[in-house]
Amino acid sequence: MQKIFIRASILSVMLILFGIVAFSLLFFQYYFSQKLALESTHNTFKLISKNITEHLKVKGQHTSKILSAKRGHEALKGPISFKVKHPALQDFVQTLQINPNLYAIYFAQQDGHFYEVVNMQNKPQLLQTYHAPAQTAWLVITIINNQQQLAFLDAQLEPLF
Repeated sequence: MQKIFIRASILSVMLILFGIVAFSLLFFQYYFSQKLALESTHNTFKLISKNITEHLKVKGQHTSKILSAKRGHEALKGPISFKVKHPALQDFVQTLQINPNLYAIYFAQQDGHFYEVVNMQNKPQLLQTYHAPAQTAWLVITIINNQQQLAFLDAQLEPLF
């Protein structure tokens, strides 16, 4: 009986040791895998954040250049009326064509009058939002004394009715 008890003791000690070693190996694998995953995620987010910051900085500089170029433009000093073809229309259209990522360009005057040109080309959501005809390439929004006018223009800047 003594022999069986010693074998069982040795076997149980070995099983316990194997269990402890296996458990510790699994624990360390989990710990280091989690640490590696967190570091990798942190580095990836850091890189993405850096890229987004640089992209926004470049776009901001680009937009700043556009605004600086348009700031002293004489056409912007003319009065805003409900006439669709403001003197600044052609310049706004050219700027929007050069920069397809821009949604619109607008300016307002101290008296509250507002003039905006929206690029509607290849933007079906905008056509649906403004209930615009399918041929609409440009939308001119004019606001004078809290009255708004929407004018839909084709690619040649001719009004659509």
